Amino acid sequence: MPASAELVNSTDAYRRQARRLRCQYAGRPGQLHQSLRQLSAEQRPSGSTATSRPAGISVGTSAGIEAGRYPASAQGGPARRFADHLAQQMTASVLRYSQRLELLRSARRFGIGRFEANLLIAAVQERRRTRAMEGDEAIGDSNLPQWAAVLVVQSALLLGAWWTLFR
Repeated sequence: MPASAELVNSTDAYRRQARRLRCQYAGRPGQLHQSLRQLSAEQRPSGSTATSRPAGISVGTSAGIEAGRYPASAQGGPARRFADHLAQQMTASVLRYSQRLELLRSARRFGIGRFEANLLIAAVQERRRTRAMEGDEAIGDSNLPQWAAVLVVQSALLLGAWWTLFR
């Protein structure tokens, strides 16, 4: 079998395994990241840090840090510091593309690769979203002013219809 055919078959197998992992760990980004990194390490030939990739696909790690050399959840590690930086920088619930690019640039300065940076950004956004949802549930009757406004408008409409029809 030619070398290019072997590369295509191994790439297809890798993609299938990665899809299965994404489905299996859909709601758990930390475990998904760890399992994808492990899959990537298994696919990498022993003794080399570079993988053979189709043209146009680049590795998302910085030159100073090899992929898989530190756990993402390490206390005081680059990932933890970058996650703290993200929590401070992200103010809106929706992240603009230009903001994402700036965060990815800052991830490079922290020694975080593009793939891991995107996972961390998604994790911070999800944490922020769930905290906001928990805060809404804790407030309880915070929708009371909106319901009162709806009730006033509907009452005014009914009063206007009654006035027009029965006067």
